[in-house]
Amino acid sequence: MSTTLSHVVTPALESPFELAARVLRDRRGLTDAILSGREHRSLITALTAVAAAGAAVFGLAVGLQGGLLQAVLSAIKLPLVLLGAAGISLPLLHLGCALSGRRLLPQQLSALVLQALATAAVTMAGLAPLVVVVWLSLGALPLHDHALSCAEGGCQAQWYAYRRVVLATVGVAALGGLSGATRLIGVLPLRALLPWTAALGLAGVQLSWLLRPLVGMPEGPTVFFRAIEANGLQKIVEALLAVLS
Repeated sequence: MSTTLSHVVTPALESPFELAARVLRDRRGLTDAILSGREHRSLITALTAVAAAGAAVFGLAVGLQGGLLQAVLSAIKLPLVLLGAAGISLPLLHLGCALSGRRLLPQQLSALVLQALATAAVTMAGLAPLVVVVWLSLGALPLHDHALSCAEGGCQAQWYAYRRVVLATVGVAALGGLSGATRLIGVLPLRALLPWTAALGLAGVQLSWLLRPLVGMPEGPTVFFRAIEANGLQKIVEALLAVLS
């Protein structure tokens, strides 16, 4: 009897922590609730809140090395990146599902995507300390303190640390994204899921670039936005090549 009643509880009646735990451990239960058409509005609202909160925790961690203000700004920007990328790529997923014969209501598809985003965000929040550990293990000074970091050739060391922090951040975000996308395997057709996953990743990279800085840079003061040059994917490749060389 208790097992049966536990499946009746909807995310609207759960605390954020309970829902975050359920997102990780009860994939089938949430998916069945979404596909059955129950509580779409409450599911969408609750999963959006969990996804935004997880992304904010991750943003706070990746921005810490730039100082308190940078950490707060990053905690605001990361949820915008995550939810914005999903919104941009959602029409492609809807089209792919329709062409594959998997017809779902817009509310159902949105809830499924938000379940994947919440999974990704909670995973990223759990791995956020890894980014901080990478930064601390490199012996990095506060990246926002220009005079201190550039004293006695410190700039080179700070850029060395900065590139590795960026790559660690991208790596954790990619791992979280993959964990979320796998939640949709078997629920949505692969011919729709694979292009959407690629589009989601590219949109996330470009939005991160548009809303930068997310990670404090070892020069100059903290700013809300930086001027746009090149593109996010190019800069990630450049950072990877610089690290390897």
